[in-house]
Amino acid sequence: MNDTFSITWGGNTFVGQQPEKCPLCNVTIHTGLPITYRGFQVVFCCPKCDELFIGYYFPTEEVEQFVQETYSLKLEALRPHKIYLRDVSEIIKEISPNFVSIYSEAFDAKEMGLNQICGVGFRKAVEFLIKDYAKQNTNTDEGKKDIENLPAASVVNNYIADGRIQEIANRTLWIGNDETHYLRKWTEHDVDDLIALIRLTIHWIEMEVLSKKYVTEMPKGKSPTKGGG
Repeated sequence: MNDTFSITWGGNTFVGQQPEKCPLCNVTIHTGLPITYRGFQVVFCCPKCDELFIGYYFPTEEVEQFVQETYSLKLEALRPHKIYLRDVSEIIKEISPNFVSIYSEAFDAKEMGLNQICGVGFRKAVEFLIKDYAKQNTNTDEGKKDIENLPAASVVNNYIADGRIQEIANRTLWIGNDETHYLRKWTEHDVDDLIALIRLTIHWIEMEVLSKKYVTEMPKGKSPTKGGG
């Protein structure tokens, strides 16, 4: 757990956690210390890149007047922020470079506190991943064109054979659609569930690609050496 800091304001003490990573160099912070604060805006200095950035905090308690002595603070956003590509496998990078870019921008939006738009970005990212993956497994130009024009859910159901990918990708789209529509159907699920489902979709795609790779490279009845298990 990262170190804490405290702010004295209005006769009360507010305690918060330091950021886990610098938003400018993406290095984990172990010794970053607040330099000064104004209200609940705390200035940090990254011990790695020496750059300054601001953490925006708010009290976790919803009260009209501060009547206690100590309150906890929750980190809402870090600014300024540099966009960097998320660490995904070479398999996913090769299947859909556009997914990696959109997925990274959506994550950056979330970390900047842009909670109303980051879900839209995640929804767009998963559509690129699904369609690019389906096109990779389709040999005809007609099929590829069909994939480009169909809704993402139809692509999942008609062009992706692996049942595990189908099950998770469909649910990813359900939550993703909630992030783009006026009314939510899955009211007990949010953008964090969407991120978890995207990661599961990535996992099953990677497993399917790797499984095909090793089955192709190591066919039954063909052994490079005699004996064996």
